[in-house]
Amino acid sequence: MQSRRQHAAAILSVMALLFFVCIPAGLITSVSQCWLPLAVRGESTTTVSSGRRSPLPDAVLLPKWQVLVLLTRPNNATTAPGPGNATCVFRGGVSSPARSLGSLPASGRHAYTCIIPEPVRSHYNHDAPTPLLVSAASSVITTGDGASGHSPGMLKWSDRIVYESIATGGGEVLVFAKGVNTRKKFNRAAQDIWCLYYHGDTGNTVASLPATTSAQQVFRCPPPPAKTTPAELRVTLVVAGEEEPIPSLATYDPPRHHASTEPGKKKKRLICACTMVRDMAKFLREWVVYHATVGVDRFYVYDNGSEDDLADQTHRLTSAGFDISTETWPWPKTQEAALSHGSAVHRDSFEWMVFIDVDEFIFSPHWARSENQTKSMLQSVVASVKQDVGQVSLWCVDFGPSGRTTHPEEGSPKATHAGGRRCGAA
Repeated sequence: MQSRRQHAAAILSVMALLFFVCIPAGLITSVSQCWLPLAVRGESTTTVSSGRRSPLPDAVLLPKWQVLVLLTRPNNATTAPGPGNATCVFRGGVSSPARSLGSLPASGRHAYTCIIPEPVRSHYNHDAPTPLLVSAASSVITTGDGASGHSPGMLKWSDRIVYESIATGGGEVLVFAKGVNTRKKFNRAAQDIWCLYYHGDTGNTVASLPATTSAQQVFRCPPPPAKTTPAELRVTLVVAGEEEPIPSLATYDPPRHHASTEPGKKKKRLICACTMVRDMAKFLREWVVYHATVGVDRFYVYDNGSEDDLADQTHRLTSAGFDISTETWPWPKTQEAALSHGSAVHRDSFEWMVFIDVDEFIFSPHWARSENQTKSMLQSVVASVKQDVGQVSLWCVDFGPSGRTTHPEEGSPKATHAGGRRCGAA
């Protein structure tokens, strides 16, 4: 018995030693898969003893002490590692739970979010080192400088930042950035914006090309030369007259077929709807059922970090035969950018796309005289639009619950949930 206790104590001691040895080496994982300090620190990746190269995660400090960590999937993986929840470890070993948000639509990087604990918040007012991330799925996650034990600095959402990009099937690249066009109804001229593609850091420039359009947080860029595209390519923006490029989280990924546009997957529809939600799952069914009844064929929902049962609601709607899909979109207060992303990504899957919130319902006074709702209702509206018209705007009025206390299963706008907007079609 004594021998067994000594043997168990020895195992625990070795396990504890492995865990703490891994931290200064820049690797965090479960004890059973911890890499000993055989790792060699590279410019932007860590090479582990198996020869696998794992790019450093990105992190950005969001409002209310929230940290968003983006984990790059290994080059040989088809899905992002660590889909389960994890733990963020901050300076001094203080930790907080890291919630899994899902994979970003373009790069496939997996997004986690965690809260900086109060005891260490004073360290993050100026310099904000990236937290270590311990994956519950036991996948190796690199962070920090393996030689010095220092973490790279987090970007701050309160500053200017390039946060996302998408290569469209049309051969252009949409780059999403905040803090460039800051004045309402005023956009910088596209000729004052340059699109910078680089590898590792902005000193390793692959291509610098002029932007073609500039509107709010969305910038259109030419793609980089195909022959000069490394496996991990970053993209950012440079404003004319400024020396430094805008800090960036965005990666460039060559165009790839989206599920809605792959041949043989889904045919082109007349009308699709696109919206962004955060903790609005309880309204989703009513909104989807109603609009599907009056003529919407497909629904694209951008999830802005929901903590409710959105996934379950979406699954139930899909099982009931509704065509609905979700995209992970963790960026705060970027609804217009999310809708622009949806329009660009799914442009080949629809003739018309409706941009409305889940508390907004398209309605025409002419429909009130109809006993039954049919798909021809909304289809007749777009059919009456002239060929040279590319956008139709609807006026909206607010409405109340009409005495109802529960959400109607049938999705009728005549008796909807407490509070909302009825958007009129002529």
